[in-house]
Amino acid sequence: MKQFLALLLFSYSFINFTYAQSSNIEVADISVKVPGLKDKEYYYSFETGDEIIFNFSDLSKKGLKQIEIIEYPGNVKFAGIQVTNVTKNIKVNKRSIYLFRFTNNALVQRVCNVRISRKPADINSIDFDTNVTWKEVADTTYTTISKQEITRYDTTFSYIIKKELVSVDTVAEELINRNEQIAALTTIGKPSESLIHVSLPINKATSLETTELISWAYWIGVGQEGHLAFEANKKKYLQALGSLANMTTSNPLIGFALNQVALLPTGNVGSNVAYYFMRDYANAEIFLNNYDKGGFRYFDTGNGVSGYGKKEAPLQGAFYIGLHNDNFYYDINVTFKLVVVTVKKRYVEKQYKQPQVIPHYENRIVKQPVIKIKKVPFTI
Repeated sequence: MKQFLALLLFSYSFINFTYAQSSNIEVADISVKVPGLKDKEYYYSFETGDEIIFNFSDLSKKGLKQIEIIEYPGNVKFAGIQVTNVTKNIKVNKRSIYLFRFTNNALVQRVCNVRISRKPADINSIDFDTNVTWKEVADTTYTTISKQEITRYDTTFSYIIKKELVSVDTVAEELINRNEQIAALTTIGKPSESLIHVSLPINKATSLETTELISWAYWIGVGQEGHLAFEANKKKYLQALGSLANMTTSNPLIGFALNQVALLPTGNVGSNVAYYFMRDYANAEIFLNNYDKGGFRYFDTGNGVSGYGKKEAPLQGAFYIGLHNDNFYYDINVTFKLVVVTVKKRYVEKQYKQPQVIPHYENRIVKQPVIKIKKVPFTI
């Protein structure tokens, strides 16, 4: 039995020895074309114990700039400069990938013959696959950067003054209440035209109070008939106010100016008056001196026993109302009333405590990862 085992062991050793002396296994037999001023690379896997047999020849006989055989990733096994022909044997200590790099520094392409073989260490590695596969892997490196970081916060306080609105009041008040007598057309020595000058209140503003004119309303009535029409409006207005009558004025024109009443009915029996609203004195003067010829401009007009209206322009400065009596024989008495509506706003100043947060920074050196995806060769 012992003799049989010894014979078996001898036979195995003899086979391996015989195999080791046998021909090499070809890995690559290629014609390498290296472009001008570039390089060409080839990757192959080898098993532990392999012997690499590398043969190179430059067909141009001018020599290639450089040939490198590198155990991946960076263990240089052979490097030759200006190589024309070379044969190199390299022992493989562990399973690994080898890079064969050919560098051309000439302007023109170089064509070379390359043959790569392997001599396996034993019969078990005959079928080893020398091809490589490529996989994407993350390559992480670190760089140091200077970075500002907040270390603490300081809070301080300051006091600010803010103006706040406390009240808004809409006020209507009578600006003009005037009786104007206008002569008839046949009255000698007296004109049948008259002017009423209106000067609107100026807007006012202080740091804590403002007064602004927003509109105005007017009433024009002729003689007793116009007076009676206004009194009838006054009675209706007081009835509409009811319990509020003792808290506000009894002027129906104020109610109209404040939109408390929509209409002011006018009389239709009695003498009439023609009226014109003019923006400046130049047109008012033409009206007064040359009424029959016309030529004056106006922004509102009317003709009747009485009339009324509400305006939102003009709101500052002055304007004129021209009155004309077209009655041949009788003078007329005209009542003109004007109410202005202003908005009064009142403010107060209040003090507030306001926080101010101040961050403090420090420069710190920190490591920052830099991740790059690259392709890496692996044995199959």
